[in-house]
Amino acid sequence: MSNVAEILGRFPPEQVPVRSHMDDPKIKWRVSKPNYDVVNSKYLSERTREHASDSLEKVVENLFKTFEMEAGHKLDPKDWGCIVPDGSFRFKTNNGRWHTTEELIKVGTYNAFLMQCPFYSAATSDFETSHTLFKTCFSGGFAWELLEVYANLPVVNLKWRHWSHFTGPYNDNPATGELLEIVGTAIAIVDSDLKIKQLEFYYDPNPFMMTLNGGKVECPHANKQK
Repeated sequence: MSNVAEILGRFPPEQVPVRSHMDDPKIKWRVSKPNYDVVNSKYLSERTREHASDSLEKVVENLFKTFEMEAGHKLDPKDWGCIVPDGSFRFKTNNGRWHTTEELIKVGTYNAFLMQCPFYSAATSDFETSHTLFKTCFSGGFAWELLEVYANLPVVNLKWRHWSHFTGPYNDNPATGELLEIVGTAIAIVDSDLKIKQLEFYYDPNPFMMTLNGGKVECPHANKQK
């Protein structure tokens, strides 16, 4: 952790990502309040964009990082602060089916994002197994950055990058240490308080997941998909 602290110390505080709605002592955390020092250090040292602290890009990037935190760690939808509070929020990936907040909490973000990928079996994975799997192979953090944003409120369109180094085993496939990254787009519909009403992600997970599966061309889970 000393290296993480040293990296974080190189950057002004305003450049460190802000994940809001984490300080209420009544929040029902899945395990405990998360610490983002490792992934923040990776983001700051390896990002390809540096957004001004008062820019639209930084506001939207922090909003999406808050969403990722809440989706991955909060058990009660009432504790989510980045989405509309009326229960109407919905989420989907690559034109798949819509998920409610409750469904997203149950299946987990990895399963929701990879539900249509033939190189991953979301049907046979739950929240815990999926997060253990990816935290093991991406032990140095799985960072996310906003590349570009176009907003004509209430619609926000953006291009993003998600990356890590393959530092731990993925199932039976050994780590290679190589950089793996995904570039995709997203469309968010927000209200006047920048609370998210609807969120769609679009990207191609197949090259990324093929590498984790040892470069196999065949689809190891194709027969297990529902």
